[in-house]
Amino acid sequence: MSGHVYPIPISQKSKLITGLRYSLPAGTISIDIVLAVIEIETWFLAEYNHFIKIDASLTPERIQESFGFNPKTDDMEARPKPSDDMKQIYNLVGKGYNKSENQLNRLASNLDYEFLYIQLTNSVPSLREFVGYLDLFLIP
Repeated sequence: MSGHVYPIPISQKSKLITGLRYSLPAGTISIDIVLAVIEIETWFLAEYNHFIKIDASLTPERIQESFGFNPKTDDMEARPKPSDDMKQIYNLVGKGYNKSENQLNRLASNLDYEFLYIQLTNSVPSLREFVGYLDLFLIP
């Protein structure tokens, strides 16, 4: 796999996690660190169903025609700048994506959480790791 844990090359991910664990204060609570490869927008790109909820014309096929990648079939962890991809896709239908509270609320309300949990954890390794920790926390 190529890519970055923005702005660090993916080859340095384990070194970054070790450094983060070392810098956290020691205590009685176990802390696990999960890094979305590149940016968290990687997961949002992979959850392609939400684009159609934003605008019915934002199908994976239209995204591929417009930008040369298909969020339904391509590896979104390999995208170099997922947040830029999100901006371009949303801009295609006159919508913005700048991580403002309103725009993030719109995104969150349109995500297909069942699809994220059941389907995407099989194809997006960093999301699978994150969901695994959530499961351990919520289901003792």
